[in-house]
Amino acid sequence: MVAVASPELLYQCSIHTVGDLTQLPLLHLSTRPDAWHHWFSVQEIITDRSYHGTRFETFPMLVRTAMAGGGSSVGSSFYRR
Repeated sequence: MVAVASPELLYQCSIHTVGDLTQLPLLHLSTRPDAWHHWFSVQEIITDRSYHGTRFETFPMLVRTAMAGGGSSVGSSFYRR
């Protein structure tokens, strides 16, 4: 699993470390509500925000929102370019 966000959002919010991702709006897939919690845990990042954020019913909706700068998402590295 990888965390993704638009380059513009990362620049605009001055994201320099994986820990900084806790400051972004977190986007969730409704069928995987614990994805961020698990990802932060693997990265050894403690945050109380891992379950907060907008939930999407479909993966394409989540990806489009992340691409448009609406927040950061966790997804499979299978989809990396």
